[in-house]
Amino acid sequence: MLDRREYDRVQIMIPTDDGPRSRLAALAADVAASDYHACEIERVDTHDLAAMVTAVESSYSRRYLEENYNIEVGLTGSKLHSAALAIASADLKFAEAWYLRPEGYDPERFTTGSGQTDLYRVTRRPADPDQ
Repeated sequence: MLDRREYDRVQIMIPTDDGPRSRLAALAADVAASDYHACEIERVDTHDLAAMVTAVESSYSRRYLEENYNIEVGLTGSKLHSAALAIASADLKFAEAWYLRPEGYDPERFTTGSGQTDLYRVTRRPADPDQ
């Protein structure tokens, strides 16, 4: 994703846990950060929807509101990560949203069935009169 365009700054959010997918995400982030001139990596609890939305809002506030950057997001994480960015996009102005799809699909390695289903109630916060 990063080799397709030039960016002034890059922030990569990776999971806080130490599972195999999280270690792979951290490794990929380290590789991307080493190839990019202005990159920061932030660990976010990717199992906590509110924490992810708060992290996105905080980053947006720093980069867009304070430093005047346009914000583009890349959806490369979990479904919950995508939900957090969708929720944030209701109030934040993203210039672009990128989604990477896999080049191939191996039905032998794809998980079947489903695990626990979590439901979330999402409500809009009252507008901040100071902004």
